[in-house]
Amino acid sequence: MTVDDSLSEELGYQILLQMNLDKDGDCEKEFIWPPSGDATLIKCGVGETPKAGKITEPASNKLKFTFKRKVIGNPKKYGWRIETRICPGGPCTDVDFAPDEDGGPVYVKHKLR
Repeated sequence: MTVDDSLSEELGYQILLQMNLDKDGDCEKEFIWPPSGDATLIKCGVGETPKAGKITEPASNKLKFTFKRKVIGNPKKYGWRIETRICPGGPCTDVDFAPDEDGGPVYVKHKLR
């Protein structure tokens, strides 16, 4: 099933790119789709920041998150994961994380060049 921006917004589906910047296992920054296009960087659990990136859909089943490394503080490395959730007009409910290990979310370590 392909879910476009309008259907995602109507049903309340979201896909989040979450980043861990300090090795503590918690989300520090995230981008949330939908919508596609310019995306505000969110400080997890706090709210929007003045920084931004871009979310594009290169194919009907793919999302591409693009941002400059200085947007997340220019670290040498960071962890990332994808969260899917549904927000049907009320509190959001986690649906799944990728990757996960033993049923819990984990981060993929990414070294910046």
